[in-house]
Amino acid sequence: MLRSLICFTLVLLLTSCQKAQDWQPQMFKLDNGLEVILLEDHRAPVVTHMVWYRVGSADDPEGKSGLAHFLEHLMFKGTARLGPDEFSRIVAREGGVHNAFTNNDVTAYYQKIARDRLETMMELEADRMRNLRLDEDQVLTEREVVREERRQRTDNNPEAQLAEQMRMALYADHPYGIPAIGYDQEIAGLTRDDALKFYKTHYAPNNAIVVLAGALTLDEAKRLSEKHYGPVPKADGTVRESPAMPQLVTGHRLSLNDSKVRVPSLMRMYIAPTYTTSRNLRAHAVDIAAEILGGGATSRLYRQLVVNSGVAAEAGASVNTGGRLAGAFYLQAVPAEGTDPADLETAINQVIEEFILNGPTQAEVTRAAQSLSAAAIYARDSQMTMAQVFGASRAVGEPIAHIASWPEDILKPTPEDVRLAAHDILSKPYINGWLMPLGQEAP
Repeated sequence: MLRSLICFTLVLLLTSCQKAQDWQPQMFKLDNGLEVILLEDHRAPVVTHMVWYRVGSADDPEGKSGLAHFLEHLMFKGTARLGPDEFSRIVAREGGVHNAFTNNDVTAYYQKIARDRLETMMELEADRMRNLRLDEDQVLTEREVVREERRQRTDNNPEAQLAEQMRMALYADHPYGIPAIGYDQEIAGLTRDDALKFYKTHYAPNNAIVVLAGALTLDEAKRLSEKHYGPVPKADGTVRESPAMPQLVTGHRLSLNDSKVRVPSLMRMYIAPTYTTSRNLRAHAVDIAAEILGGGATSRLYRQLVVNSGVAAEAGASVNTGGRLAGAFYLQAVPAEGTDPADLETAINQVIEEFILNGPTQAEVTRAAQSLSAAAIYARDSQMTMAQVFGASRAVGEPIAHIASWPEDILKPTPEDVRLAAHDILSKPYINGWLMPLGQEAP
């Protein structure tokens, strides 16, 4: 996402920014409730077409984890007028590329296509928005595909296993603690009826956003949207729950030993605010704090732990401030050869404590903010990136104006704003996770 992009060199990015596309987002809504965002880009006769549904894994019914992701797979299995996998064959035949993804908050589908083939893509997406047809055998087959995906990506990956357990601990009983792909035993129980009920509840124009980025005028976008999406009926009773985020009263320490692990590594997670849960530039300050603490070779963690003291081979920080209900602040580190993992953890704590006590310098804030701003502007050269940025941010409730003004707004927080934001996150309980080789104990 836009806010996760890290510049390679500030000078290079600032030079490139002068040539970046000047995006002027335009938004309109159809009578059936569908929201359409147009991002004009006439540099090439290409359009990125994305459909974002305001539903994700956090909306899975209790005991049916992975349903939103499972339905994403099933959306390619045909409609009343299209046979199984014909959607993908048509996109390929028209020279386009496409894919889909699901996270806690959203499910999105996209195609990148030549301008004169866009109408076909809109026709296909509008058709499967309310006309999905599922065969029982297809559902059972695809369910096994998803289970195999989980085995490959999580069950056979020690780092993913540990991260999954840490998120469960971080978010406690909140749906954000449940993996988007689901738990294997619950995936195995998902049925055709489960998928169709979920589909009929959440897949509708009044619960969706269409993003059109590319060689298209506003009049063309309105005409095509009305023609293809306008006739799709809206759904009644689509109400999204917003469960309160539980407070992490005490921290937890987790560890995992695995034969695939060769060197120890530390991951730490804190609950963080997001752009939809905070006001007054607080989320902007959090992004700056993560950049100063762990955003590369000039960051505090890297300089103090890798360069100065030599206790770490790697050290960094990152943050997800894009969630609808909560985000997460991450620290990662690998001890240098011969360093006791406990000593590395002590050194990390010292860096954090000094930062939340005294805060960053003005020079650090300026450098980090300018770096993030430049990277954001540089990202405007990518049509796909901008479609993702505006779609993802709007789907969780951010105003269009705030999304567009982010490169300017990120320059506004002061050193005290950044210190307070870091203090609010990093002085609270956290989840500590060590990934260890067999035979080695975690601190």
